[in-house]
Amino acid sequence: MNPRLEGGTEAELERIELSPFGLHWPELDEDLSMRGILAGDFGQHTAP
Repeated sequence: MNPRLEGGTEAELERIELSPFGLHWPELDEDLSMRGILAGDFGQHTAP
């Protein structure tokens, strides 16, 4: 799971903007590209 999205409130997660490149959550300042989503990469990773 993406850590920025995981920590978001329900209201923050519900506000999604669609762009030609992917999805954007403005309150969380997080973007996921369509290419990444299709490849199974859901954004920021935490170090092991």
